[in-house]
Amino acid sequence: MKGQKIVYNRLNYYRYPESEHREARCYYHNPLTGRRLHVVIWEDHNNCSVPKGYHIHHKNGNYDDNTIENLTCVPIGEHIRITLKNLTPEQKEKNIQHLAAIRPLTKKWHGSKEGHDWHKNHALQRKPLAIKKNCEVCGKEFIDKSGHGRFCHQNCKATALRRRRGIKPK
Repeated sequence: MKGQKIVYNRLNYYRYPESEHREARCYYHNPLTGRRLHVVIWEDHNNCSVPKGYHIHHKNGNYDDNTIENLTCVPIGEHIRITLKNLTPEQKEKNIQHLAAIRPLTKKWHGSKEGHDWHKNHALQRKPLAIKKNCEVCGKEFIDKSGHGRFCHQNCKATALRRRRGIKPK
């Protein structure tokens, strides 16, 4: 397969327009560093790394245009929305067919011992939340470990429920 090469800061970056893999087809990539050219250009220009949770987006959708004016740092969610919005109907249909084909495989994997072990290990690695909050009923400060707690105690939760239902205290 014939590739295209760009030299940037004395490093070679390659892409392969005939590849069946989008990553290799669209983006220039350095095989030694494992980095994409457009990300390196953005980082060099801004003198910092791409923040965690962000991607570098080609504003005009042209992956050949790696000028700094065409590169912007956006949150991952926004980048995904932009990318999906710009898909052709054929690309959307291909994605739908792909998801339909792999859905049974993912269900099977999640039910397997390997899937259970993977989720168990990742659950153990997840840091528990510990957020200081004020109780919505009594105002007392408490530590919320769930990430969505609103009350310091079950009594306050019950009081809030009674108030919401219009039940008068005895």
